[in-house]
Amino acid sequence: MLYPQKWKVPKDVLDDDAPPIEYEGKLLAQARDQYHAKLNPIQVRTYVNEKDATWQDSYTKLLAWNQTQYKRHMDELFLLPTAPVAMPRAYWLEQFFLSSQLIVIEPSEDGWQRVQSAMEHHEGYDYDMDILNKVFDRDVWLELRKDFSERRLRVCGKAYDNI
Repeated sequence: MLYPQKWKVPKDVLDDDAPPIEYEGKLLAQARDQYHAKLNPIQVRTYVNEKDATWQDSYTKLLAWNQTQYKRHMDELFLLPTAPVAMPRAYWLEQFFLSSQLIVIEPSEDGWQRVQSAMEHHEGYDYDMDILNKVFDRDVWLELRKDFSERRLRVCGKAYDNI
């Protein structure tokens, strides 16, 4: 689990003599202690946009591609076949675009190099969603859609027609 290095995580949540900690630190300690999450402090990646700061820290999530010690992230949530990335379609946009709100990835050195290069050479006000749509094209999504629908049909007896 990646988290901003400025968040302090206690060694022992139940230690009454420990200095007070922020809510985030308590939650991270709980994830570590109760759910055996591996915590990895990182420096937040910021792209400064003076006109709109809303998504300026969104590059941070792209660091997940560099977690190559793992095979896949969030795989237990889906019946997805092997693919470099799986993202839902940004249904609110008229043109085809993938959303970065939820991403299932297969970390790889090649994927990380491509994402990192796109972050370093972004155009205008490109944010995480724009970067990923440039790096991973529509064909990845269409192939995943077909495979997922076929797997769901086998497992649940019902295919998705409209994803």
